[in-house]
Amino acid sequence: MIECKRNFPRIPASFPVKYEVVKWNESPHHPHNPMSAECHDLSVRGMRFSHSLELTDRILRKLREGSMKLNLEFTLPNDGAPINLHGRMIYCGEDDEKEEDKEGDGDPEEDVDNKCMGILFIDIDPSDYQRIDQFIQSGTSGKR
Repeated sequence: MIECKRNFPRIPASFPVKYEVVKWNESPHHPHNPMSAECHDLSVRGMRFSHSLELTDRILRKLREGSMKLNLEFTLPNDGAPINLHGRMIYCGEDDEKEEDKEGDGDPEEDVDNKCMGILFIDIDPSDYQRIDQFIQSGTSGKR
């Protein structure tokens, strides 16, 4: 388990994630034009993933300020059913970048590549929460 001062256990996890940027009035659904990412760690409240897609600073700013959210779809390892939920981006930067180093004065339309995002889950179905919790518990107890 990753050592940190989090309220919920977070474990290393590696699996593909599909996501798309959506407006707040949309419900969780199968992504229409998904972008691909790779999960690095997971908790019942969120995940960290990396992507190498071209997202403009304008889109990232909307995600950062909370005027847009992410529609996510992923399947936990050894689980056949996908999980669809929304998430709010709470971090975006290089994988080892510190929070205070993220602010830049670059071109607002400049593409941001090979980044890492921290996502807080929102609009999570109780049964999906339970599935993620069981996966986390099996990972923290070494049963995975």
